[in-house]
Amino acid sequence: MKIGSLDLEDELDVLRFIRSRFSSDELEIRVDANGAFKFEDALKCLKYSVILICIVLNSPSGRHPEKMAELCECSPIPVALDEELIGKHIHANRKKLLDIIMPQYIVLKPGLLVE
Repeated sequence: MKIGSLDLEDELDVLRFIRSRFSSDELEIRVDANGAFKFEDALKCLKYSVILICIVLNSPSGRHPEKMAELCECSPIPVALDEELIGKHIHANRKKLLDIIMPQYIVLKPGLLVE
């Protein structure tokens, strides 16, 4: 589910509604914030881990891997890298970024194959 276009509380209300209808055994909720959140808002979103099973976040500022690394480290739920690796065409650059951020998951997309 894409999030980040509405007010955070409104989006959390939608997720709470879905979760009230379906348990985590019945439905796994994954959200993609598309880099819509500032770092502080992303931290606030992560505290709702009882609602979310897995959250897919782009780096809040797009160019601060240390902030993304902090989110991955402090998150009570798994975090996946999405578009962060696209545009890093040299294998060593991708590896360095992964070594810094250390995400629990990565999302593989065709754009990663372009050299």
